[in-house]
Formats: sequence, C-alpha cells, structure tokens
Amino acid sequence: MTNKQLEDWLARISAMHPSEIELGLERISEVWAQLKPEGAIARRVVTYAGTNGKGSTLAMTERLLRDAGLHVCAYTSPHILRFTERLRVDGLESEAQAWVHAFERVETARAGTPLTYFEFTTLAALDIIASLQPDVALLEVGLGGRLDAVNIIDPDVAVITPIDLDHADWLGEDREAIGREKAGILRPGIPLVLSDPQPPESVLETARQLQCQVYALGRDHRILMEAGKPPVWTGSLEPAGGPVLHRTLDDMSTCVLPAENVSAAMQVGALLGVLPEDEGKSLAPWHHLPLRGRLERLSAAPEILVDVGHNPHAARYLHRWLCEHPVQGRTHAIFSALEDKDIESVVDAMRSVIDVWHVASLDVPRAAAIDRLEGAVSSRSGQTPRRHETVRQAVCQLLPQLDKTDRLLIFGSFYTVSEALPVLQKPGLAAWE
Repeated sequence: MTNKQLEDWLARISAMHPSEIELGLERISEVWAQLKPEGAIARRVVTYAGTNGKGSTLAMTERLLRDAGLHVCAYTSPHILRFTERLRVDGLESEAQAWVHAFERVETARAGTPLTYFEFTTLAALDIIASLQPDVALLEVGLGGRLDAVNIIDPDVAVITPIDLDHADWLGEDREAIGREKAGILRPGIPLVLSDPQPPESVLETARQLQCQVYALGRDHRILMEAGKPPVWTGSLEPAGGPVLHRTLDDMSTCVLPAENVSAAMQVGALLGVLPEDEGKSLAPWHHLPLRGRLERLSAAPEILVDVGHNPHAARYLHRWLCEHPVQGRTHAIFSALEDKDIESVVDAMRSVIDVWHVASLDVPRAAAIDRLEGAVSSRSGQTPRRHETVRQAVCQLLPQLDKTDRLLIFGSFYTVSEALPVLQKPGLAAWE
C-alpha cells in the first residue's frame, strides 16, 4: 500500500505546477522556513554542482565516509528506475514510507505556495535528512546552482565538477555564464574542491570574492600514475602550497569513472578527516557504488553498456573510454535524447566509435523527435540510422542479432537508460542466455 501511496503523491506533485523547471529560491525558502527543524540538517553538508560527474563524485565521497563508519545521507537526482533511489541512507535506498510522511509535512507547510516537482521533492528529501541528523549530508544540485532548490542549504564544503555547455536556456550560452551559476553554491570562507582541469574564470572570481579555500585539480590534488607502480593520490589540507598528503589507490584499470572525479572525492574525504592514516593502505572509492548508468556493464559477451551521458563533454569522455577498450566485433548504439540537448555535437563526438546507429523515441514531454535524432545521425555520421518506436523495442529487436564479439551501447539520457534497463534485466530476452 505504501508504494501505491508514493505513486499517488508523485502523480499529484507532478500536476501541481505548470512548469517542470522554475528557478528561484523565494518560494521554496518560505516553505522551508515553515518546515525546517531547529539547527542544521546534518553535522556537515557537502554540496555538488557541475555539468558532469556530480553523481559519481558524490557516490565516491559517500563510499569513503561509510568506510570510515560515519552516518551518511546522500540526495541525488534524477532517478533511473525508482523514485526512492534519490535518497540513500547509509548506502541503502530510502523507504517509500519516509517519503510519504515527508510529502505530507511539505504539503502542510507550503499552505498553498506553488512548488515545482523538484522543489517539492527536494524539500521532502531535506526533511527526511533533518529527521535523521546524519554526520554528513551529501547534496547534488539539480540544475545550475545559484537558484537551484538544493541551494537553500548552506554547505560546509562545495564541490564543482567539470563545466560544459548544457541547459543553455536556463544557465547561459557559454562556460563563463554557466560557471557563474554553478558558483552560486559557494559561501564565504568554505573549502571549494574543483575537478575541472580548466575551471571558468567566473568560478575562480566568485571564490576569490567570497575568500573560499580553493583546492584546484593538478595544483592541490591529483592522481599520479607511473608504469609498474600503483596509482597514488596526492592532496592537501591547505591549498596552494600546503603540506602534501599521499594515499595509495588500487589498480584503476577497471575504474570507468574519470580520474579527476576520483581525485576530487579523495580531496573531500581528506577535508572531512576520513582518509585512513595508513598511507600504504590501498583505497578504491569507485568500487561497489550505488550508482547506475555510468558506463554500466550488464554483459560481457556481447558487451552491453548503458550510459546516461547526454552532452558533448560526457560524449567526449565516453568516446575516449570506448577507444581505450575496443571489442573485436561491431559497436551498435541505441541513442535517444531530450529536445533541448546539443544532439548534433553528441553525435559528432561519438561517430568514429559507432558502427551501427539505432534511434528511438522517448515517452517523455521533452523528448527529441525521432526525425531530429535521425537527421543528426545522418548528417554528422554519414550513416542512416535504424528507427524504432521505443527504446524497449530497439533493445528487443537488436539483442538476438548481436554476435558474442559485438558491443551494444545504450546512451543519451537518464530516460534512455531507464527505459532500457527493465528489458535488459528481464529473463528470457537476452541474446546471450
């Protein structure tokens, strides 16, 4: 019954506000003032903003904190299969009953104040976290930073991951404008951990104005890799020339996440004082993460990968990883995306590693038309893609045709992955069974 109650609440919340996105903190701050408990939601808060890598960097930080025995809550979005994925408590997916209770509290507190879906659900997540009073709360920004609902909470540490062009209608047309919005999560004097090798000047300028302690990738933290030796993370507790920390890492050959994200998570762990004192103990924060859809491998022969990457920066990383991990057979791609994405640039980045393209429609309001998907693939890759009505149909039709040496990549959106996973995990539909 509780799951049905949760579904009913989510349907109700979706219908409450005419806009899917409405940036601004005035309305949500008013409701939070009515809802919030006395004091902070956690002993310490870390907020993550950026275009790519927020979720993975957060998850690796979560791993380090949990390994140190801390009580940790992690709020991320969007979900892939179940709404309850959005909040983890000590590594475990949250319970539907907790959400139902929190939704009831938010509904009472808002007293008719209009809230978007993300604002309503974020308030509920923060209410749950506050009731648990964890040692650390890890919060992932939904869109931008300055005006995002998560930004009603003051962080003790801020993390800004690589910034690229995405959500231009909301955040701006260039990296400087987008960086300015992301830097809106900063507060005076707090540490800022950067995993962007070339952060926009707008981020650095905001940090200077607020006198934040900036831990820059390459200068203050990085991962050193030498042939025949285990990788070593180096970091610091004092930026720009402070004493250097060293920690040995496990073999990273199986790590599908960017090294800069691993380094940033380690730096946050150092600032929170949770890295083991034994410098010789090997660490692997990328192991056993509660994280789906990031170069997630579902089968070996044929190799089946799903990835939520949906912008040019993510596509370039995906391209590089595929080049570094070739297969003997052909690489097939099932691709679908949202209308507001730079679809053409994503195809540009991926065209040299895809042998056969398939495009499909998504069953969501912001989905790109299949004609646009087909046109982008045709014009940018020189191939005529195969069309499918749905991602599910594409998966079901393609699986029996795959050779054991082939690779199937399903990518382009969280929605693309969420439509594919139930099919791929259903017994009897897999070509390799």
